[in-house]
Amino acid sequence: MVRYLRTAVLLAVAAAYDLWQWVCGFWQVRVRHLDRRISAEVVGSASPPRKPGRIAVVAVFPSNASLPFTLNLLAALIMEDFFILVVSDRPLQGACRAALTQRCHCLIERAGVGADFGSYKAGLAWLDRHPDRMAGTDTLILANDSVFYPKCFSEELARMLSRTAVWQALFQSFEMAYHAQSSFLLFRRPIFDSPSFRRFWRRYLAYSSRRHRVLRGEIGLSTSLLRGGFELQAAYTASRFVETLMNSGSSAADLAELSPIIKEVSVRDEIFAEAVETAGTAAHLARRSPSADRGSGLGVIDRHRWIDWFAKEMEAGNPAHSAGLILNAMVHAPLKRDVCYRGGFNVFQVLRSARGFDEAELESMREDLSQRGISVSTRGVRRILRQTGRI
Repeated sequence: MVRYLRTAVLLAVAAAYDLWQWVCGFWQVRVRHLDRRISAEVVGSASPPRKPGRIAVVAVFPSNASLPFTLNLLAALIMEDFFILVVSDRPLQGACRAALTQRCHCLIERAGVGADFGSYKAGLAWLDRHPDRMAGTDTLILANDSVFYPKCFSEELARMLSRTAVWQALFQSFEMAYHAQSSFLLFRRPIFDSPSFRRFWRRYLAYSSRRHRVLRGEIGLSTSLLRGGFELQAAYTASRFVETLMNSGSSAADLAELSPIIKEVSVRDEIFAEAVETAGTAAHLARRSPSADRGSGLGVIDRHRWIDWFAKEMEAGNPAHSAGLILNAMVHAPLKRDVCYRGGFNVFQVLRSARGFDEAELESMREDLSQRGISVSTRGVRRILRQTGRI
C-alpha cells in the first residue's frame, strides 16, 4: 500500500510539473516568441577556415567552471577548419565573452528559452539568413557544452570526419527509444538537405522542459531521420568498448574503480569482493603449483564477465552514464557533466579516474560537479523531479 501511495505521489508531482512547464513553454514560445529573439550578435576573432565546407553550431550556457572544456571543443573545431557559430542561452560578460569570441567566428546571445535544442534551432535559423555560409557546406555539427571535452578531443573529431557515414554522434542511447544523444551530432549534406531534417526543425517548438527536449528533441529528431532511411553511427559503441577493454588488460579491481552506481546501489562492492576472492584463489593455486599460469582461470573468467556486464549496461540505457567514466579512462572520451548528478558516479570517483585533463581542468571539473550536486543532495520536490527525469 505504501509503495502504491508513493508511486501515486511521484506521478502527481510529475504531472503537475509537466503542466506548469507546458504553460510556460506555450507562453514563451507560442505567445511571446522569445525563442526567436537575439539580444546580441558579435563577430568572433578566430582565424577564418582555410577551406570552406564545414560549419559547427555550438550551444552554450557557460560558467567559469565549464568554460575550459568548451574552449577545448572550439579548439578542436578550429583545427579541423570549421566555421564556428556559438549560440549562448544567456548574456555574456567580461572574460567569458572574450574567451568565446576568440575561439569562434560569430557569437549569438539569445533569450534563455529552449536550452540546447532552442539554441540549435536559433543557429540553423541564422544560417538560413546567411545562405552564403551554407553554400558548399558538406558537414554540419550541432554540439553543446553538456560534456567535459578533453584537449585531445581533436583526435576523435578527426576520426569521425574520416568516416563516410552521413549521420554520426558521440553516443547512441537506448532509453525510451533508440536515438542519438544531442551533445554532439555530425551531419553530412544528404542529412541537412533532406526533408526529414528540415521538417523536424520547422515543426520543433523550443520549449525549455527537459522532458520535451528529450522526447520531442533528441528522440524526435532521431525518429524523423530513421524514418527518412538514414542510419546512425556512434563513436562510442558497446563493440568498441568491449574491444578496448579486452585489449587493455584491466583487472576486476580496475573495473571496480570505474563502475557506476546502478539504481542507487553501487555494484562496486560486489566487484571488489570478487576481485579479492579471485586474487586469493590465484595465490592459493600459485603456492600449490608455482608454474601455474596466474593470468588464466578464474581471473580471466571474472574479468570477461564484468566486461560483458558493462557492455549490457551500455545497451540497456544511457551509455554516457553507465560507461562514461571507463570510456574516458580507456580512450579519453568526453565525460558527461551530469554523471554525478544523475547518480551514476561519485565526485571523488570521477576526479580520481578521469583522464585527458590537466590539474587546472580537474579543479574546474571539481567545481562544476560540486555546483551541479549529486543525487543524494536533492530533497523534497526537487528529488522527485530528478527521479522522474524532469530536471
